[in-house]
Amino acid sequence: MSGITYRLATAGDVQGIIDCALGALWSGDGTSAWDRAMGCVPGHDWASQKRRSLARFEEAYPERCQVAAAGDRLAGFVMWSGNRASRVGEVENLAVHPDFQGQGIARTLMEHAMAALRSEGMRSIKVFTGLDVNHKAARRLYEGLGFRDVWHTITYGMALDSD
Repeated sequence: MSGITYRLATAGDVQGIIDCALGALWSGDGTSAWDRAMGCVPGHDWASQKRRSLARFEEAYPERCQVAAAGDRLAGFVMWSGNRASRVGEVENLAVHPDFQGQGIARTLMEHAMAALRSEGMRSIKVFTGLDVNHKAARRLYEGLGFRDVWHTITYGMALDSD
C-alpha cells in the first residue's frame, strides 16, 4: 500500500470514482451481465446508470465518500449512508481499480466506512454484493471483516418482444 493516501472525496474526484467503479465492475468487453443478457439501450445501459448514480451520490454526500489516491490517480473509493431511525448503515459502493487490487486498499476503505458509521451511532451495517465470480473477492473481504451472509436474492430478466 506504499504511496496510497486516504481522504474524503472532492468534486474533482467524480471522474476518477467513475473510472474506478467501471474498471472494477465491467467485464472485459465493457458490458454488465444484465446488458449482455438483455441488451443495451444507449443512455440506459448499466454503465450510464452507474456513472449518474455515483456522480449524484458524491455531489449530495461528499462527506460520505472516502477515496484512496496514488499520486494524482484514484485507486479506489467507498461510499456509505446511515439511517438514523433504524441505526442501520449501508456501504453503498466500494471499488478498487484493477491496477491497484490486491494491496489491501478495499479493506482500508471498508474500515474507514465502518468507523464513520460507528461514530454516527449505527448499530449494524449492511452491504449488498453479487453472487457471481466477479464478486468473489468482495465476498471474501466482507466475511474477513466479520460480515455474515444474511440473505440471497436473484434477479430475473425477460426480453419483451417489440412489435
